[in-house]
Amino acid sequence: MPAVIWVGVMQSLITAATGLQSLITAATGLLGVLFGGWIARRHQLWERKSSRIREQLQGFYSPLLAIREEIRTKSELRLKIGDVARKTWPNLFRGIDDADQKRTIEKENAPKFDKIMDYNNIQLREVILPLYRKMLAHFFANMWLAEPPTLAYYGVLAEFVEIWNRSESLPSKVIKELDHNEEKLYPFYNDLRENFERLSKELGK
Repeated sequence: MPAVIWVGVMQSLITAATGLQSLITAATGLLGVLFGGWIARRHQLWERKSSRIREQLQGFYSPLLAIREEIRTKSELRLKIGDVARKTWPNLFRGIDDADQKRTIEKENAPKFDKIMDYNNIQLREVILPLYRKMLAHFFANMWLAEPPTLAYYGVLAEFVEIWNRSESLPSKVIKELDHNEEKLYPFYNDLRENFERLSKELGK
């Protein structure tokens, strides 16, 4: 092959290789830009999702669970103290047959035991019921942060609180027929706990 032709072939090959290299470089750069954009997009989506989860936890589920735990703690302690008081009272008279001595024991201890019931009634009226109202108000004000299944419990909570609000004007038989008890709220409490744990786990991923 003449030298001139060989040189021309080599130059063509070099030009083609250079063009191919440029094409590869351009394609690599484009892929890098696309991949970087995809990563940025995923990051933005995760940031928005994380922000929403934090809002739900801080603005809805955490406060409601805290109120629930405060009610539960006070209610369980009230029941515990009442149970201990009922068991303790007859023990004060155990082994004592003298009527005068029994009257003395009763006179000395009855006011203290009565105060347990008085405190329970005051606590229910001035602490527990306001906590239920606080829970309902918080639910209402922050409903937009609740998961769809949680929204179904608003009516149950509202009814429970409203019956308490009207309890002094309702005959006891009516309240009994309404089956007014906190067990109706247990599914709501479970929902709060489950969503709190699920959202916390998602945020920690």
